[in-house]
Amino acid sequence: MRTPLVILASVVAVGLALAEPEQSGAKSCGEGSCGSPACWDSGLRVRPDMTRALTASCVNVASARVLTQPAHGEVSNVTADYGALHFDALERADSPRFDEAVFELTGYDGSVIERHVSLEVVPTSENSPPVCDDAQATQRSDGTGPVEVYMSPYCRDPDGDEMVIRGGPPGVHPDSPKSIPAGYGDSNWRYRTATFSGEETTTIWATDVLGARSADAHLHVTVGPGVDRPPECRPSSWGAGEEVLPIYSRPGATRRFGILCDDLDGDPFTASLSSPPERGALAAFDVADTELGGSGAPRSIDATYVPVDDSLEPDPFSVTASGTGETTTRMAITPRPLPQNGGGYCGWSGVNAPQGEPSTLKISCGDDDGDPLSAEIVSAPKHGTVTPAVITAGRFGQTEITIPYLPDPGYLGYDCVKVKVTDGNGLDFYLPFDIQIQPPWVPLATESPPALSPLPPLPPLPVVPAGGPHALRHAVEQALGTTAVKRLRSTGGAEVWARAELSRHDLLRYGRAPGLVVVCSGRCQITADSKLATGVARVRASRRRIVAAAMSGQPQVLSLAVGRAERRALRHARGPRAKFTVSIRPAGGHTKSLSRSVRVSR
Repeated sequence: MRTPLVILASVVAVGLALAEPEQSGAKSCGEGSCGSPACWDSGLRVRPDMTRALTASCVNVASARVLTQPAHGEVSNVTADYGALHFDALERADSPRFDEAVFELTGYDGSVIERHVSLEVVPTSENSPPVCDDAQATQRSDGTGPVEVYMSPYCRDPDGDEMVIRGGPPGVHPDSPKSIPAGYGDSNWRYRTATFSGEETTTIWATDVLGARSADAHLHVTVGPGVDRPPECRPSSWGAGEEVLPIYSRPGATRRFGILCDDLDGDPFTASLSSPPERGALAAFDVADTELGGSGAPRSIDATYVPVDDSLEPDPFSVTASGTGETTTRMAITPRPLPQNGGGYCGWSGVNAPQGEPSTLKISCGDDDGDPLSAEIVSAPKHGTVTPAVITAGRFGQTEITIPYLPDPGYLGYDCVKVKVTDGNGLDFYLPFDIQIQPPWVPLATESPPALSPLPPLPPLPVVPAGGPHALRHAVEQALGTTAVKRLRSTGGAEVWARAELSRHDLLRYGRAPGLVVVCSGRCQITADSKLATGVARVRASRRRIVAAAMSGQPQVLSLAVGRAERRALRHARGPRAKFTVSIRPAGGHTKSLSRSVRVSR
């Protein structure tokens, strides 16, 4: 059975609670506010007489302070960042089951709210052991030695206790023992195989601070030169378990859509239309060039279907991916009439606007039935002006929406615009844009150094032994939380590094996962977008981050952020990937850009 989706995400939308649409009836999604603080899931658990660091999920919180202490405990170290309220809580041994603290939260727009946060005091006599999930990984290797694989065996504690994760034989667990703070789970795990080629199973387990031990979780690994998975194509919106994957449309309407193809081993492959539709025509079937380059990189197909009548009968066709193996996927254009109405998606991000200069608000959306979309401003900016939205048809069935924005002369600070995107059939998106008006970029002044007198030659340097310290790589590994990193590019005094994989469990649990690191040798400006695509639906989760003055040598971590609806889509997605687009502008230099696709772990 196909699962309908409403997909929303952005820097702002990470905090929105979204509902999935029904197959019929109206649906309004993403009722985000402009700059006003909000929190949810505030029920947090503590132990008596044990200080615990807690986090409540929030959005638009510029600052926070405690207004009312718990009746039977104390709250301290209150801080806030974009998506969370952080504090330490200590409840006395004689505390009742439930207590409460009250916080004052100030939003980006200057508004102030009071937030009551419930604290559940769980007696130490009640203790459930941690839980760790099984995991598996497949990785091609040359078969000449052990293989280090990155895995995601999600471990968590039902009571939110601190815990330590350990691993057993036959291989090596470089992260063991790994301490996890209270209230957090973890799914980032490295394992170095004992076998050079073939299958291998090991175990991990977690023990909480009170001594309760989880059952063993089994990690199954397959490595070696014999690993060979065939390429595969799927429509950008599809349902698991269906023999013929539907691409929904309206009777008699042209349908633009996308198809995603990938080979998990990176082998060269081709994608082709192996069986055309019978009652309509694929007027376009463009296998798009990948931005990553190479014939083994994932790619997308931009397709357009033109029907010959307004029949409600499905029109099947087939797409074949051929490489070291071959997979043929059956799909069908499946018309359905109103009032049936599926979901959709919108990706957008906040904007950093230079003072007094025009900027553009950008939205990328899609409708599950291919319905045309419109956009209107429902909350105008307070410190600038906008003009009506410009809507264009993008590739892969997307609708691209741009809205010009101009800040008021001389204004610096926060502004916000809310946009409504609708298909006119009951699916509405309300998208709040955070806008930060900043001073214009001023390149660092450069002066020619005075001429120096020649120096005597230096004595020969000692030979650095192999395997010596690599400070930069170590800093990157620390920032990304794994040793499975790769340098992508060194340009303009900046280096860009990426993880081998993003953690699916981190995305599901926390709504974000680090993917890239940028390290500048001097001051530089960084602009980055992240987008998520899954095999269940094309999910666009954009997060834009601009650092006006990145410090020299300081790693800047770029993360993928997703909202709740995307987390639901991600749970059973096949072959999800995160795509990062990064632009780097060194002081006094030219902007350099690159794109990177990072696989999301199983």
